Amino acid sequence: MKTSASVVTLTTDFGLADPYVGQMKATLCGLAPTTPIVDLCHELPSHDIRSAAFVLESSFPYTPANSVHLCVVDPGVGGDRDVLAASCRGHRFLAPDNGALDRVVARHPIDAWIRVDADRWRLEQVATTFDGRDLFAPLAAQLLNGVTIEALGTAAALPTPDRPQPLLPGEQRSVEIVWVDRFGNLVVDLHRDQLKDGAPESLVVQSGDVQISGLRRDYQAPDGRPFAVIGSSGYLEIACRERSAATTLGRGVGDSINVARPGSASTKGS
Repeated sequence: MKTSASVVTLTTDFGLADPYVGQMKATLCGLAPTTPIVDLCHELPSHDIRSAAFVLESSFPYTPANSVHLCVVDPGVGGDRDVLAASCRGHRFLAPDNGALDRVVARHPIDAWIRVDADRWRLEQVATTFDGRDLFAPLAAQLLNGVTIEALGTAAALPTPDRPQPLLPGEQRSVEIVWVDRFGNLVVDLHRDQLKDGAPESLVVQSGDVQISGLRRDYQAPDGRPFAVIGSSGYLEIACRERSAATTLGRGVGDSINVARPGSASTKGS
């Protein structure tokens, strides 16, 4: 069976009004000219590492397993923060050591975790404040051209972020909003895989004075009334038909809502 071609994905907070994304892509085209470039997102809120981590973790599984993923949301660029390289089931990741890879680590098995020798791989220095172009793009090209991830630096201790736990019947939990899309839908850090036991459609969501009971299977809800649905990324979403749930509920990334599963928790030996 023919191996799928690699791609390189880009996730940044650069926006599209400036030439920064174009300069990164131009560098990649010069160093790895046959590799397709996939723009995952460049309109992340400035410096929003939490949102970057969500976009990266929820998107990379749709790419070929030998791809390279660049995540450059880097408030500390030019400082003493490290650069990390990681591999997971054939995927390679490059990001600042600022939490951008935490969701990948928490939800997927990591095969290698490398602290990059940045001085070795950086392009001849033009600036100290654009590592996306001068360091991350060249690192990606090295991986795409056959350099092993271990050769980029030295092995480092893998962080241990909290792993997602199931929400069982009879339990409730305060859950963080990790993304707000352009429609104002609130994506909550609760994946459908955490709702496998029991009947997930019985969820009760509380946001301030607003209570939402049950899960819809689509977005065909009454106008203006918040509802809950498992979105295309597999995560719980709070939405309002043809309105912004973020505006309606006054919630955003980093805020929490309460999610409960009615029912009786199972007891061993009962």
